[in-house]
Formats: sequence, structure tokens, C-alpha cells
Amino acid sequence: LEIGCGSGNVILSLPAKNGARTFGADFSTNMLRQAKQNANGRRETLPLLAADAHNLPFTDGVFSAVLGLGLLEYIPDYNWVLTECHRILAPGGQLVASVPNIGSPFIRIDDLGFGLKNTVTQSLPTGVKSWIKTRILGRRDKSYFNHRKLRFNPKTFKEQLERIGFRVRETRYHTFGFGLLDGVGLNIRLSERLEAHAHRSKPLEKLAWTCILKAIKS
Repeated sequence: LEIGCGSGNVILSLPAKNGARTFGADFSTNMLRQAKQNANGRRETLPLLAADAHNLPFTDGVFSAVLGLGLLEYIPDYNWVLTECHRILAPGGQLVASVPNIGSPFIRIDDLGFGLKNTVTQSLPTGVKSWIKTRILGRRDKSYFNHRKLRFNPKTFKEQLERIGFRVRETRYHTFGFGLLDGVGLNIRLSERLEAHAHRSKPLEKLAWTCILKAIKS
């Protein structure tokens, strides 16, 4: 099960193993419609469900794996969601979750830059602000994300998982570079250079944007 599956790109890319069935859940019906279209385009069947991650409509211990990628930073009471993940996993089941790494200098600079940009755009008349967001930035604000995205200390997050009843088996970091400079050649080259060397150096790896943890239900 992928919670917060969005358009389904991740769950649809997973290889089928031993006849395992995959499911997607999201609280946005627009995203679920896109996921259905993507599944149909691949000629695949992907069961999809509109669901609140705080109250998942599944019985206890029904899944062998749960994914929560790019999800928890949008949920202020994410501990509740993690508890739900633990509940629906079978003993020995795996949780794979990603969180933005508060220790990343890239994320801190991006947060500062985006914060300044938002301060400026919020002071503009509504029509001008809408024009900038749609014509220049290329997207509108999502009304259901009305708070600042959370940032996580990976060590503290690991401890939270363990208190819920998970055993963290693996931790990895990925994604370098500045979101503010997305698509800029120098930023792309910097990202590629750091990605190429990060696996050789733990201190360098921990500068990355995202931390991914794989945990097992005890």
C-alpha cells in the first residue's frame, strides 16, 4: 500500500513479486483520477482508495509493506499516521518512509528563499499574485496544504518509529542541490557531482535533502 500515492508514479513502477498486489490511497480525488489514468495508460490494474491517512479503512495486519514517500511533511500530527501504518502492517511487515532532512544546508537555504518569495507574493493584489503563480511559477497553491511543510531530524524520527514499535533496518539519504535553482545547469551539475560521491562519505551523504528509512514492524 502506498499512502499519499498521488498520480501513482511510484506504486506503478514497483515490480510485482510473488503475486503481491499493490494498492494506492490518497485523500485527493483529483490525484486518484490521475493515478487511474496513468494505470490505464500502462494497461495495469491498480486498486485505488480515497482515504484519510489518520484513519485508514483497513483491518489490522493486512499489508506486508506500506510506503509513505513525500507524505509526512504535509501532516502536522504525523505520529498518528505512523501509528496507523504500524496497525495495518503484518508482523515483520515493512514501512518505507521519507522525510525532509532538517540538517541539509540545501533545504535550509531553499526554505529561506521560498519564504522570502512567499512574503513578497502574499503582499500583492490577488490577480497579480495568481498571474505570477500560474504564468511564471507554473502552478497554483494547493488549498489543502495550508501550513508550512515540516522538516525532520532523522535521528529523532528514527527514535519515534522505535517508540511506536518499529525496528529501523536501513537509512539512506538522497537529492542534492537547490530547489530554487531547479533546471539551472550549474545546480544540476552540482547535484550530479554530489550524488556521485555521496555513497563514499557518510558526512557528505547526510547533507542531502531527503532521508529514507526502512523499518520493520516488531
